[in-house]
Amino acid sequence: MNRLFILLFSTLIMISSAAAAPSWHDDMISYMSRAKDVESNVVVSRDPSSGTVRQANYRYTFKNKSLYSSVRSKLIDKGSTATNLIMRPGKEGEIIMRFVEGRDYRNYSLSKINGRYQLVISVNDNTSTGANATEIQRQAQERNLQAQERARQAQERAKQAQERARQAQERARQAQERARQAQQRRRTRAVDSNGCVYYITDDATDNTATIQAHRRKLKEAAERRRRALNSTD
Repeated sequence: MNRLFILLFSTLIMISSAAAAPSWHDDMISYMSRAKDVESNVVVSRDPSSGTVRQANYRYTFKNKSLYSSVRSKLIDKGSTATNLIMRPGKEGEIIMRFVEGRDYRNYSLSKINGRYQLVISVNDNTSTGANATEIQRQAQERNLQAQERARQAQERAKQAQERARQAQERARQAQERARQAQQRRRTRAVDSNGCVYYITDDATDNTATIQAHRRKLKEAAERRRRALNSTD
């Protein structure tokens, strides 16, 4: 009985300790804060009423390759629990990770820049994101409506431009038709071998009809002269 009581008591202590223990994210920040020869830049924004962290950004820069390997190993070990994971090629390729835990987003970026290693950890409280979700969605919808209106106006301008082009083509066609009709009305004064005066237009059919009509008139006039001479005799 005593052994069972001791076992239960020990289990409760272990569970309480585990619940109170900081997450591995906190361990990582603590680990980097204790490391030697590390330049750190920390910016934390807290809720003024509750004191909870709204946003935090931890930037650690260092040259120690052993520290880099240790941090890289810790991140890779947690890769299976990451919401998003990107690993660039190469032994020192960039690692980008995102974790969603409760109401927090935690982002990690481990890279090598200009011969120095850099670890960036950012924390965002997604409750504020949720509170602003409606406004963000409204703004997105408004931008979408504005884009649709701009597209509609562009289509209307294109339609008007097409109509203006059609009208211009119609005016050009009408001008060509007027020029053709004016050309058909032009006539050239001519005199045939018998001294008959007639007019030749630019239209071939009209030319033939005009010439034939004048020739008939010429024949009729010659016939009248011949008859007049015969009657005199």
